[in-house]
Amino acid sequence: MTALRLDAIPGYVVHGQLATDLVTSTFLASRASDGYPVMLEVRNDPATSLADIELFRGALEALAVVRHPVIPTIREIGDVSAMDKAVDQAFPGSRVEIVNHAGRFEVTLHQRGLLRALGAAELSDGTLRYLLWVAAMLTPRPPELLVLNEPETSLHPQLLPALADLIVTASAGAQVVVVTHSRPLVAALEAIADVHTVELAKEDGQTRVVDQEPLDEPPWHWPKR
Repeated sequence: MTALRLDAIPGYVVHGQLATDLVTSTFLASRASDGYPVMLEVRNDPATSLADIELFRGALEALAVVRHPVIPTIREIGDVSAMDKAVDQAFPGSRVEIVNHAGRFEVTLHQRGLLRALGAAELSDGTLRYLLWVAAMLTPRPPELLVLNEPETSLHPQLLPALADLIVTASAGAQVVVVTHSRPLVAALEAIADVHTVELAKEDGQTRVVDQEPLDEPPWHWPKR
């Protein structure tokens, strides 16, 4: 473990350790000035100094249970304009904000025409799912391959064009595979991007690729026993 005194970091209060591996240890902390949550990632090296600490801001609930950690991370080190666009495109005039209620951090949604922001408990299942898709697809650290299984589930049909635009935006930083039963979502994707579409259909109890000729099928041989 590092020899750095974590309780002596100026301006921060360290609450406990979240994770550790062979290289680094991650601690839950907060800014002393306003209680804003951060994660302190420290190298497991006796020579570690304050200059080696990286601060990753995230919305963390009590006991280090992660609820919506990516949205504030996007605001700090990600593509803020893409996130704001994705929210506004789905819910015109709306914006997402992270608020602190007595040490508990919550995602809220400001909507046009309302006098106050709506908390997560007041949002519909479809709205919450869309916000989770925003967090997943606009992460500042995207994976090389992102597979989305029926992302249209629980979403209002009017959100599908915004979802399609979000998927295309995510594809700029990762290979994206979408499995869907929604023809409107496929149409929305094909209208704004060059996508490779494979349609499956059930024929005589078998799942086949539509318009695939017998000679186009990949070779298959039953393995020997």
